[in-house]
Amino acid sequence: MQLQRKTFILEGLENINVDFIEKFIEGLGFKPLRWAVVEVKENKFTVEAVVVN
Repeated sequence: MQLQRKTFILEGLENINVDFIEKFIEGLGFKPLRWAVVEVKENKFTVEAVVVN
């Protein structure tokens, strides 16, 4: 198991929730352990996560 820290930017979303963010991360091939929305600017969500690769 290898842990990595990743930053994801989600754009143009109106209805964002926990399930959507976790499925987004999983869709990129990572298993999220912890994540947080750290910034929101002009409908861009910046998510920092610790993931298993």
